[in-house]
Formats: sequence, structure tokens, C-alpha cells
Amino acid sequence: MSDTLKDCWINFLKTHKKELGISSVDLNGSHTPALRSGSDVEYQGRKKTKTTNALYLIDRQGLPLSMSEPMAGNYNDLHDIEVQFEVVTETLEQANIAIEGFFLNADSSFDSTNLKQL
Repeated sequence: MSDTLKDCWINFLKTHKKELGISSVDLNGSHTPALRSGSDVEYQGRKKTKTTNALYLIDRQGLPLSMSEPMAGNYNDLHDIEVQFEVVTETLEQANIAIEGFFLNADSSFDSTNLKQL
């Protein structure tokens, strides 16, 4: 995400913080087909095409809050989870949204000791 776009998003979150449903948040990954290639693209056998992957954090209303940096699609959602989750939470912290006390929902693909410690 460009710095300008990220700054705009952080300001948007700050402005609308009270309207967000952040008592419960959901974490999910998305392998997106990259039909025209790109810098963070690799073949994903399960999708039978080249993909890029990113992690998304959404509020209980389904509104997007933050996302990780794109990564090559040949990795699973837990690849480099420490770094990727820090990117996701850093955006919220920059928007003055405290992450302590969040109830985090994630599917079984995120069931890891490293993520639980984060």
C-alpha cells in the first residue's frame, strides 16, 4: 500500500473510530489470482494459477480495518505470521485504536502457537 493511501486510511480510521465494531474482529487470508503477474506472485497449486496472498482484519460489521503486505501466493496464511500480524496491528495503533482486549476470530488455518502469543 502506498504511503499516501495508508495515511489516508489511518486518518479515516481515526475519524470513524467510534463507528467501528471492534469488540470482536476477524482475521482471514485471501489468495487472489494474479492474471497479469506482479512482484509478489507465485504459483498456488490449490488454485492452479499464480496468486498473491494477504491477511485482512475486519470488524464485527464486516468493515475492513487493516491488511498485511502482499506476499507470494505459494505460502499459506501462517507464513511469516509474526511480521504480517505486526503490519496489521501497527495500522490500528497508528489510528489510535488499542488492540488490547480484542476478541480475535480466525479459522483453523491460523491455529498456531506463534499467533496466539502475538
